Amino acid sequence: MQRNKYLLSTKGLTLVAMLVAMAILLKSVLSFETGSFRFTFYEIPMVFIGMMFGPIIGGIMGFVVDFFHVLISPWAFTFNVFTISNMLWGILPGLVLFQKEFTRTKLLFVLVITGILTFGLNTIGIVQYQGMGAMIATLPYRIAVLFIKLPIQVFFIETIYQRVIVSTFDMIRSRSL
Repeated sequence: MQRNKYLLSTKGLTLVAMLVAMAILLKSVLSFETGSFRFTFYEIPMVFIGMMFGPIIGGIMGFVVDFFHVLISPWAFTFNVFTISNMLWGILPGLVLFQKEFTRTKLLFVLVITGILTFGLNTIGIVQYQGMGAMIATLPYRIAVLFIKLPIQVFFIETIYQRVIVSTFDMIRSRSL
């Protein structure tokens, strides 16, 4: 019950806004990007949005992040499979982790499945917009990025979850008792 009140509070809306701003900043500014390859960690705030606010809010905020990325980045395309790929980073964690017990196993499951699905969608998008040559040229780098990012994502999500999220909800719960 306390968690539902938090979702509708000013603090909850502010937290969503801050996570979206972080995702936009990580995706559009603090990233290495070429026309068909991007190395960024925007997924971390997106996972938190899905975990804390559910799959619907996670999907909507994924669309918002992609919308602003299209406005900022010279490499971004208008709404297509890349947008759906971005939305998955909020939807799937929301489906598996929203209002459920947080474990490393569930987190790994979500990150691996979401990573594979978004990798596939992004591959389709690259082939559609830049051709098979661009996809084949970046494929080794993109596969390497999947394996490099997974332990980093797990580390940061677990650390932030334990130090920020759990303590925030404990503080809210203690004030309401």
